[in-house]
Amino acid sequence: MQEYARAKSVERKTVILKAIGNSGLDLTNLVAEIVSNKHNEKENRFNAIFAIRRCPEDEKVEKLLMTILRNEKNLYDVELRIGAFSLLVDRFPTKEMLTSLVSHLNEETDKQL
Repeated sequence: MQEYARAKSVERKTVILKAIGNSGLDLTNLVAEIVSNKHNEKENRFNAIFAIRRCPEDEKVEKLLMTILRNEKNLYDVELRIGAFSLLVDRFPTKEMLTSLVSHLNEETDKQL
């Protein structure tokens, strides 16, 4: 989304991310770029996670959130991973998802998560 790239202030970017979240559009690729770019402000990286809360593409959302949670490339701070965890529990409260999350938490080394 060009509007996000043109925005200068954190506040303007936050408003754009909230609009994305309210729209329910599939913008998981944009969200993935924002979250994985460490040059973006942490606040906007966190808000980007919740911008996909209404995205209709469950598979894409689940894959992105699990990537953030697992943090295999050490791209994501614990706050971002907690956000991904929270959205996974809220959006996919199935027995399989909860089992997967418990399994991950049992292996997690960062005790803040």
